[in-house]
Amino acid sequence: MGNQMTKGQPITRTLIATCVAVVFLPGAVFAQNTSQPSSSAPGVTFLPKTTTTPTPPAPRVPAPMQWSGFYIGGNVGYGGGDANTTFSFDDCPGCFNPDTVNPEPMGWMFGFQGGMNYRWTAFVTGFEVDFTKSDIAGDTSVSPFKFDGGTINGALHVDQSLTWVSTFRGRFGVAAGGMLYFGTAGVAVGHVNHFSSISEGPNLAPLTDEGTRFGWTIGGGVEGAITRNMSWRAQYLYINLGETSATDDVIEAKHTWISRTNTFTGGINFIF
Repeated sequence: MGNQMTKGQPITRTLIATCVAVVFLPGAVFAQNTSQPSSSAPGVTFLPKTTTTPTPPAPRVPAPMQWSGFYIGGNVGYGGGDANTTFSFDDCPGCFNPDTVNPEPMGWMFGFQGGMNYRWTAFVTGFEVDFTKSDIAGDTSVSPFKFDGGTINGALHVDQSLTWVSTFRGRFGVAAGGMLYFGTAGVAVGHVNHFSSISEGPNLAPLTDEGTRFGWTIGGGVEGAITRNMSWRAQYLYINLGETSATDDVIEAKHTWISRTNTFTGGINFIF
């Protein structure tokens, strides 16, 4: 009995050692293989794990200005120009010295405009109608003056004002990116007040002319896109409303008035 127990103990220890090896040996081998590449597998490289960063979406680019369509807007500006008034007699040309006096009217103006553009390739054509209220006015006097070589202790007085003006114009331009460069021309109509007088002492020969005058206009400008449906602009117009004349009832001198104006305006357009 005692000999049998002695013989069984080594067998028991052997079984326990075998079980421990079966349980723990595969884990140890796996840990060793993952921590270091096996020297028995030449040419195999273990790369580090990489993290992929998602690409942010591209920013949304607004649609460019097309310059085609109807538009309306407002403007404000300043104007001034030539308002020569000439005094003469039919049978004595050049008797007055000076014979022409310019009141140099100047003033602010504001109004609105509307029109339509059509674009093909880089070219833009269209038309525009505008209406502008104006306080462009001026007056002056020359005293004394000469008549037929003699000095007159009196005065030549002139006064002119433009109360409103409207134009009907065609436009032609070239678009480049967000800019439009254009020229424009058409007809003009405006309301003009003229007053002039020739005085000598207590004697006065006044004459007034007031009414609507028709003429023509030409100019150009530039527009720039603010958004796809909104633009700013700067514009120059030369407006010629022609000349009128009349004869006073006192000394029967002929008074001739000219109305020519240069305007510079800036404004905003809304395109539909």
